[in-house]
Amino acid sequence: MKKLFLTIGVAISSWSSLQENVRAEASQMDVFSVYNISDILHDRGVYTMVPKSAVMHVPRGMEKKLIRSGESQYVSFDQFMIKNSVWVHRMNVSVNEATGKSPIDPIRLEGMRKLGKVVIAVHKGEPISLKLTPVEPIAKAN
Repeated sequence: MKKLFLTIGVAISSWSSLQENVRAEASQMDVFSVYNISDILHDRGVYTMVPKSAVMHVPRGMEKKLIRSGESQYVSFDQFMIKNSVWVHRMNVSVNEATGKSPIDPIRLEGMRKLGKVVIAVHKGEPISLKLTPVEPIAKAN
């Protein structure tokens, strides 16, 4: 992403020319959007956002609960959880587990997959991204 640098000097003699210079530089910058770094959970006319890689598991049939952009009313993660705990589950992880320094216990992961819910990694109650997101089912030996 290009950074915006302003040089105020003799060349910029008025506020309007300063504004024009800022607009010209800003139009060349890559557009940043919080949607680019978030996953969006949606249900019953409301949505919330969690950091990318915080969604640990999405059961088959619930893929439509994750959307690309918020087209309804935004609510906080806590408010969303209150209304949607039937299909969303919080899984507490440590900072070491989130950063990949410690593995998440495979028994916990298998239990998570059996819940039949969308599972969000949280630390101290808030969504947290995982360095390695375990979203693939554990392979069964034939």
